[in-house]
Amino acid sequence: MLESRTSIINNAYNLCKISNPLVESAKFLGLRFQDRHSWLPHIKIQKVKFNRAINCLKYLPHPTAGCKRQVLFSLYKTLVRSIVDNG
Repeated sequence: MLESRTSIINNAYNLCKISNPLVESAKFLGLRFQDRHSWLPHIKIQKVKFNRAINCLKYLPHPTAGCKRQVLFSLYKTLVRSIVDNG
């Protein structure tokens, strides 16, 4: 007789008598890994970080009270390129 699929799969594992739950994705060395070997969670998180940095830079170059180009370029290198290069 076949058992149901949920009863076969154990949702936790024990290590040194400590129960550790299984998770869908984990972060290791700055990369997100999913249990199904997909890059989708990592890409989604990087996209959110990238959009947040770009939105910060959109409001800084105001015509009267904005930042200079050198300051904007250094902020771009610090905020945006670090996400793109390391992501």
